[in-house]
Amino acid sequence: MKYFKYHALGNDYLVIAPEDLEIELTKENIERICHRNFGIGSDGILLGPLPSQNSI
Repeated sequence: MKYFKYHALGNDYLVIAPEDLEIELTKENIERICHRNFGIGSDGILLGPLPSQNSI
């Protein structure tokens, strides 16, 4: 799974493009991925960029 990890002001998040997801993001999978000792370690997962419903 391709991801980017961003951190600032004491928080860190994984950013994953929806098309790069290789697993379903269930509660259990998110907890496993975000675990500090047994996973990548993060405060959460952000999906993006997402397609916009608005056209400019």
